[in-house]
Amino acid sequence: MLRSKLSLRNFSFVIFVLGIIYQLFHFSSPFIDEALYINAGKRIQNGMYLYDGYSSWFNGSPFIWPLLSSIIHEYLGLVGSRLFSSAFTFITLIYFWKLTNKLFNKSIADWSLLLLCSNFYVVSFAFIAVYDSMALCFFIMGFYYFQFETAKSKKLSAFLISISIFVKYAFLGMIPILIMHTLVTKRYKHFWKTLLYIGWLTLPYFYFIRGGFLSSYGAADWSPDRFAILIMLANFLKDSLILCSFGLVLIFIKKENKRYGVFFILSLIMWPTFHILFQNNTSAHKHIVYGFFISFPLIGILFDKLALKKKVLAFSLFVLTFLYQISLFKNSDYIWPNFNTGFEYLNENYQNGEVIFSTKPEHVQYHLKLYKHKSCDLILNDWCIEQTQMKVCNTNWVVINRYKWDKQQVLVDEIINCGFTLESKTSSKLKVVKDIFSFIEVNHQLEIYKKTK
Repeated sequence: MLRSKLSLRNFSFVIFVLGIIYQLFHFSSPFIDEALYINAGKRIQNGMYLYDGYSSWFNGSPFIWPLLSSIIHEYLGLVGSRLFSSAFTFITLIYFWKLTNKLFNKSIADWSLLLLCSNFYVVSFAFIAVYDSMALCFFIMGFYYFQFETAKSKKLSAFLISISIFVKYAFLGMIPILIMHTLVTKRYKHFWKTLLYIGWLTLPYFYFIRGGFLSSYGAADWSPDRFAILIMLANFLKDSLILCSFGLVLIFIKKENKRYGVFFILSLIMWPTFHILFQNNTSAHKHIVYGFFISFPLIGILFDKLALKKKVLAFSLFVLTFLYQISLFKNSDYIWPNFNTGFEYLNENYQNGEVIFSTKPEHVQYHLKLYKHKSCDLILNDWCIEQTQMKVCNTNWVVINRYKWDKQQVLVDEIINCGFTLESKTSSKLKVVKDIFSFIEVNHQLEIYKKTK
């Protein structure tokens, strides 16, 4: 029996590793945040920290993930930075199993891990070289030690959760997880001591270094309305929410572990609710994963109960779920457009000292490796144009990430009149949510213009 459980756990990790390997062979150009953080780390290494003022506008300490990721990138490239992120998710999976085993038992922990490791959004989340995986890793580790009553475990829990907040400030939004868990377990003294330790560790940083608490998190200019965000999130969550709901119903029917049932469901929908309330769809496909690492024991309970009475049904349901998750991997090539060809052209033809205007300057910086220059010296965006009062027509190159066709056509018309010609155009497909059950393809283009007159 023990061997069977161990093999199921090991099989789960094999599935996760295979998912990472699949993405290695479907390599794409860097996600905008990947490029931004690697650039930031390189610029910090070159003494540009004070000029850029990252502490005032980054949603995490620039000295943790950006610096570490850029060092890895220096020796192993983007693949190395992405595998570095995957390693943190792997550790998170280990602690997720330990946490579920602590709350329930090994069988439920094994099933929960199996469903988590085979989830498309979890594997995709793991392979993006951004600070979310590192922050989530430290939070889940801290939440695991939060289950113990000793003074040492309280301090360790607070320390690990504080690191997760330093890595990504938005993890202050995970404090409600601790609050809900405390209400379920009624260990109030345990909670207040941990919260006090977290306050001692984090508040001085935000007051003296950050210079404030958090910047505003509101609706982005490009966000759709709340109903469209709801449809998008329903598309991402539909299978996990259905399985968790069955697990919740089973808990109430069996009258076992009822105190955790509502806690898990609330944890699953907490971050999606934030996105809807604040009307912000940015990175929603990443943030739903936070809830998975808390709520998936509900699915483990469902499969564990099925396996005890109808093992064939349990494995058949898993196979169907697994095949559905595999089908989603065809969308992994479309999460972010692959513009490597266009940037290679720019890299080969750009001359030192030439000025570039870009609608996505982070990618230009990343590909040209202009880490030693000030942000607005050579690579301009709308903000730089406004601050320096320089005109786009006075630049040497214009790089347009074409997705807002009407708005950007005005820019194209302007630069053509100034003597720019189209030198390179790279097309890539993106998949965006159409409704709860399907996606549609959207054409995305990178256009590179050079001033020739």
